Amino acid sequence: MSSTTGGGVARVRDENDADAGKRAEELAGQYWADLQQVTPDKLAAKKDEVKHLLDICNYLARFNIIPEDAAPKVKLEEFVKEHNWDKK
Repeated sequence: MSSTTGGGVARVRDENDADAGKRAEELAGQYWADLQQVTPDKLAAKKDEVKHLLDICNYLARFNIIPEDAAPKVKLEEFVKEHNWDKK
């Protein structure tokens, strides 16, 4: 096996990672826009979902898959604090 084969695999993986990252950003933006449209009386039903998504973001940040200051993570943290969902 030649060294270009390994490099080609790495390049494909990097391109796939970039595509996945871009798609994740799009989905996060769509989720955020949808969340902003939820009426206050139905927002409480989203509490566990939002907190779980924040847990996922924290996990990804812990393992350096996303930056600690990734915009979707920061928005979720602020949203959770704003609604006092961070209190135990």
